Amino acid sequence: MMYGRNVATCLAHLVRQGELKLDDDDPIVRETIIARDGRVVHPRVLEALGEAPLAQPATQTPAAPKEG
Repeated sequence: MMYGRNVATCLAHLVRQGELKLDDDDPIVRETIIARDGRVVHPRVLEALGEAPLAQPATQTPAAPKEG
């Protein structure tokens, strides 16, 4: 019963207005998706397969305040 509820809750999170929505910025989605467009995208699965992880998009770091 609990497993079924967890699956239903996960699907409710992924499906919006009757369509599957996979938002890469959502940590639940990011950690749930193993493969996308025919490629393995999950870092831990890639590691288990002995593959190099996919390049992560660069994040901008805030500039250090100027002195003076």
